[in-house]
Amino acid sequence: MVGAHLGSMETNVDEIAKRFDRYPNFAVDTAARVPYFMLQPRDKVRAFLIKYQDRVLYGTDLEFMQQGKIEDTLKEWKSTYERDWKYFATNQSVEYKGHQVQGLQLPEPVLHKFFHDNAVRWIPGIAGKAK
Repeated sequence: MVGAHLGSMETNVDEIAKRFDRYPNFAVDTAARVPYFMLQPRDKVRAFLIKYQDRVLYGTDLEFMQQGKIEDTLKEWKSTYERDWKYFATNQSVEYKGHQVQGLQLPEPVLHKFFHDNAVRWIPGIAGKAK
Protein backbone atom coordinates (compact mmCIF):
# COMPACT_ATOMS: atom_id res chain seq x y z
CA MET A 1 0.00 0.00 0.00
CA VAL A 2 1.29 3.47 -0.92
CA GLY A 3 -0.13 6.36 1.07
CA ALA A 4 -0.43 9.49 -1.05
CA HIS A 5 0.78 12.83 0.27
CA LEU A 6 3.16 11.26 2.80
CA GLY A 7 0.27 9.21 4.11
CA SER A 8 -1.40 12.46 5.29
CA MET A 9 1.23 12.66 8.04
CA GLU A 10 3.27 15.30 6.22
CA THR A 11 4.00 17.53 9.21
CA ASN A 12 6.05 15.00 11.18
CA VAL A 13 8.36 12.33 9.79
CA ASP A 14 8.30 10.62 13.20
CA GLU A 15 4.64 9.76 12.64
CA ILE A 16 5.41 8.26 9.24
CA ALA A 17 8.28 6.28 10.76
CA LYS A 18 5.94 4.82 13.38
CA ARG A 19 3.66 3.53 10.60
CA PHE A 20 6.61 2.15 8.64
CA ASP A 21 7.82 0.29 11.71
CA ARG A 22 4.37 -1.11 12.40
CA TYR A 23 3.33 -1.90 8.81
CA PRO A 24 6.11 -3.35 6.63
CA ASN A 25 3.85 -3.30 3.56
CA PHE A 26 3.30 0.48 3.75
CA ALA A 27 5.08 3.16 1.74
CA VAL A 28 4.32 6.82 0.96
CA ASP A 29 4.74 9.22 -1.91
CA THR A 30 5.69 12.88 -1.66
CA ALA A 31 3.00 14.23 -4.01
CA ALA A 32 2.64 17.95 -3.30
CA ARG A 33 4.21 17.55 0.16
CA VAL A 34 7.92 18.16 -0.43
CA PRO A 35 7.67 21.60 1.22
CA TYR A 36 6.59 19.90 4.45
CA PHE A 37 9.96 18.15 4.48
CA MET A 38 11.62 21.53 3.98
CA LEU A 39 9.93 22.96 7.08
CA GLN A 40 11.11 20.15 9.38
CA PRO A 41 14.64 19.86 10.82
CA ARG A 42 17.06 19.04 7.98
CA ASP A 43 19.00 16.33 9.82
CA LYS A 44 15.82 14.59 10.97
CA VAL A 45 14.37 14.47 7.44
CA ARG A 46 17.68 13.35 5.95
CA ALA A 47 18.05 10.53 8.49
CA PHE A 48 14.42 9.50 7.91
CA LEU A 49 14.87 9.30 4.13
CA ILE A 50 18.08 7.32 4.45
CA LYS A 51 16.63 4.90 7.01
CA TYR A 52 13.43 4.35 5.04
CA GLN A 53 14.98 4.68 1.59
CA ASP A 54 12.93 1.74 0.28
CA ARG A 55 9.59 3.17 1.44
CA VAL A 56 9.37 6.72 0.04
CA LEU A 57 8.52 7.47 -3.60
CA TYR A 58 8.92 10.82 -5.31
CA GLY A 59 5.68 12.13 -6.70
CA THR A 60 3.99 15.40 -7.56
CA ASP A 61 0.44 16.57 -8.04
CA LEU A 62 1.40 18.41 -11.20
CA GLU A 63 -1.20 18.18 -13.90
CA PHE A 64 -2.11 19.62 -17.24
CA MET A 65 -5.51 21.22 -17.51
CA GLN A 66 -7.02 21.47 -20.99
CA GLN A 67 -7.81 25.14 -20.50
CA GLY A 68 -4.25 25.82 -19.29
CA LYS A 69 -1.43 27.17 -21.40
CA ILE A 70 1.18 24.57 -22.23
CA GLU A 71 4.03 27.07 -21.72
CA ASP A 72 2.82 27.99 -18.22
CA THR A 73 2.32 24.36 -17.27
CA LEU A 74 5.79 23.36 -18.47
CA LYS A 75 7.33 26.30 -16.62
CA GLU A 76 5.63 25.19 -13.38
CA TRP A 77 6.72 21.57 -13.85
CA LYS A 78 10.32 22.57 -14.58
CA SER A 79 10.43 24.89 -11.59
CA THR A 80 9.02 22.24 -9.25
CA TYR A 81 11.36 19.49 -10.43
CA GLU A 82 14.39 21.80 -10.27
CA ARG A 83 13.52 22.89 -6.73
CA ASP A 84 12.88 19.33 -5.56
CA TRP A 85 16.03 17.92 -7.17
CA LYS A 86 18.12 20.71 -5.66
CA TYR A 87 16.61 20.01 -2.24
CA PHE A 88 17.08 16.24 -2.28
CA ALA A 89 20.34 15.94 -4.25
CA THR A 90 22.46 18.92 -3.16
CA ASN A 91 23.37 20.81 -0.02
CA GLN A 92 22.60 24.13 -1.68
CA SER A 93 20.11 26.60 -0.27
CA VAL A 94 16.56 26.17 -1.53
CA GLU A 95 13.86 28.80 -1.17
CA TYR A 96 10.22 27.99 -0.61
CA LYS A 97 7.76 30.81 0.05
CA GLY A 98 10.28 32.96 1.86
CA HIS A 99 11.96 30.12 3.76
CA GLN A 100 15.60 29.31 3.01
CA VAL A 101 16.52 25.68 3.67
CA GLN A 102 19.65 23.67 3.05
CA GLY A 103 19.38 20.74 0.67
CA LEU A 104 19.62 17.20 2.02
CA GLN A 105 22.40 15.95 -0.27
CA LEU A 106 21.11 12.39 -0.15
CA PRO A 107 23.51 9.65 -1.28
CA GLU A 108 23.18 8.67 -4.94
CA PRO A 109 21.79 5.17 -4.25
CA VAL A 110 19.05 6.72 -2.06
CA LEU A 111 18.21 9.25 -4.77
CA HIS A 112 17.93 6.50 -7.37
CA LYS A 113 15.49 4.56 -5.19
CA PHE A 114 13.54 7.69 -4.32
CA PHE A 115 13.16 8.96 -7.88
CA HIS A 116 12.85 5.61 -9.69
CA ASP A 117 13.32 2.20 -8.10
CA ASN A 118 10.70 2.57 -5.36
CA ALA A 119 7.99 3.45 -7.87
CA VAL A 120 8.86 0.37 -9.91
CA ARG A 121 8.77 -1.78 -6.78
CA TRP A 122 5.60 -0.41 -5.16
CA ILE A 123 3.42 0.36 -8.21
CA PRO A 124 2.82 -2.80 -10.28
CA GLY A 125 3.18 -2.32 -14.02
CA ILE A 126 4.66 1.17 -13.86
CA ALA A 127 7.91 0.05 -15.49
CA GLY A 128 6.16 -1.53 -18.45
CA LYS A 129 7.55 -4.47 -20.31
CA ALA A 130 10.69 -4.39 -22.44
CA LYS A 131 10.06 -5.02 -26.11
